[in-house]
Amino acid sequence: KIAATTVSQAMTADPATVTPETDIEEVAALMVDRKFHTLPVVDAAGRLVGIVVKHDVLQTLISLKKDGE
Repeated sequence: KIAATTVSQAMTADPATVTPETDIEEVAALMVDRKFHTLPVVDAAGRLVGIVVKHDVLQTLISLKKDGE
């Protein structure tokens, strides 16, 4: 039974996405508000260009704070 299970049965259809231009604080807020750990990053055409994970966001925010921004 498990071997017959496909990814389509486990995936989130029509997930929330962000773009490369999305503000990092907006991404952090989305992750906290919606309890996301990972978000797909898509271009203007909706094509996947990357993945951002909570660790990436935290690391970026900490670096910005250290740099005084």
